[in-house]
Amino acid sequence: MTVPLQIERAKVYKAMVFWRSMGSSIIALLLAVGVVHAAIAPLEVGSEPSQEFTRHAEIFVDASGTLDAPAVAALTHEFRPVVEADLNRRYDDRVFWLRATLHNANVDKVERWLSVGHPRMESATLFQRTARGWHGVATGLKVPLNDKPVDAAGLAIPLTLEGGESSEILLRVQSRTALDLNAILWQPTVFLRSDDARQLMIGAGVGGSLIVAFISLSVFARLRQRTYLYFSL
Repeated sequence: MTVPLQIERAKVYKAMVFWRSMGSSIIALLLAVGVVHAAIAPLEVGSEPSQEFTRHAEIFVDASGTLDAPAVAALTHEFRPVVEADLNRRYDDRVFWLRATLHNANVDKVERWLSVGHPRMESATLFQRTARGWHGVATGLKVPLNDKPVDAAGLAIPLTLEGGESSEILLRVQSRTALDLNAILWQPTVFLRSDDARQLMIGAGVGGSLIVAFISLSVFARLRQRTYLYFSL
């Protein structure tokens, strides 16, 4: 085999490798775009009593903790789909942003309450894009009781959607207590029933503990055995 022919075949081989690599990159890019589209598909607000919000959202971590809603909304490519690890309760005082689009396919206006995490979280702010810009409503331990949007023990924020309306939602969450990013859309009456049931369970637990403490103290006063004193603490 002549040297020029070997050189020519080497060039052809390099060209094939190059175009094969380019083809793989293009396919990967198209798949990535498809994943992004799937991740930001609107959440259809239906007649269900409650609907998962976080699993239909994307997430962004604001390491600086200084960004506002318009700045975060402009960071389109910084968001990623929520994964299971994001939903685990943990201690993390960074600022987390969740983004989703809600769509009301009904002709009538609907109201939903978005519950976030647990009652001991410090701050959760819901931003809804309107014709005048971003409108924010906050709740959490940092918000005075009289300023909370919903009179409930849990963190809940109301939002409304006109008939046929699609609305972009940003949820800002930060807490030095245990962080829980699980968020659920509720029908208001269903949420209140659920919240009342939870308060009843908490009250029953506290009441049971007080009864046990009272009985233990009574037995300690009678028998003077420290074991019963420890039970009352």
